[in-house]
Amino acid sequence: MRAAMSTTTPRETFLDRIGIPHSLRWGFLGVLVFMTGNGTESNFISPHIEAVLGSPEATVATIIAGYSLAVLVASYLSGALADLWGPRRVMTLGVVVWVVFEVLFLL
Repeated sequence: MRAAMSTTTPRETFLDRIGIPHSLRWGFLGVLVFMTGNGTESNFISPHIEAVLGSPEATVATIIAGYSLAVLVASYLSGALADLWGPRRVMTLGVVVWVVFEVLFLL
């Protein structure tokens, strides 16, 4: 008689049950950290922009709203482009764009 073959299935975790597969867990954590930093940054950078530019609060609010709109569009495009080009190429493009604009912002 043959020995019974062991067919063990991986144990389902809480994160699997709520719809976060193992392959995406670190990506979700990265998005969480980014969005937390983004919200915090927009709160403390407002007085700095106002002091540097010497502009009224309405101008600073417009700048931050424009930045938020750019994040919205980039978030949508990152998913669509990842389907077309692959996530690695899109992430590389995102890092390059971020570095360019960060250098421009610091200058």
